[in-house]
Amino acid sequence: MFSLRPTFRSALPRVSLRTISTTPQVLPRLRPDLKTALQTKDKTRLSVLRALLAEITNASKTDKPISSDSALYLLLKKRLAASQAAVEEFQQAKRVDLVGKEEEQMAVLREYLGGIEVMGQEELRGMVEEAVSALGGKGPKVNQGKVMGKVMGAVGDRAVDREQLSKLIGEVLEGSK
Repeated sequence: MFSLRPTFRSALPRVSLRTISTTPQVLPRLRPDLKTALQTKDKTRLSVLRALLAEITNASKTDKPISSDSALYLLLKKRLAASQAAVEEFQQAKRVDLVGKEEEQMAVLREYLGGIEVMGQEELRGMVEEAVSALGGKGPKVNQGKVMGKVMGAVGDRAVDREQLSKLIGEVLEGSK
């Protein structure tokens, strides 16, 4: 009997695919850092990392899991804002001990936040100007939300400071009127 298998295999070309690596830089470091914090008995870093990993685990069970550094960037910014609000409340209550503890935790969060590469101002400005021109340039039809959506779609998985982007969109739209 005849075998079609060798003929079929030879008809298909072997292609090696190569993709650009967009693997997260900070996200995979969290678990080894947790292990290191356990070994060195660094209580502050340990509590921050446990809380971050718990939030990442909880988010993995939702429709928007944290699987990239851009999503982790947003989580870290949210945690930093919550810690800043807690510091203000502790200062009003004159709880100096809790203020110190919260500021130590904020330092750990800032350390991880600094490790995430964020898009630069010039690159964002170019994308915003391109989005504004694609949406019709000048006039009342172009609003900030439409431009934000278009830019965020173009950014993809890269980390963006949304506050900075919002201010930049406002500047570009004011300049185009």
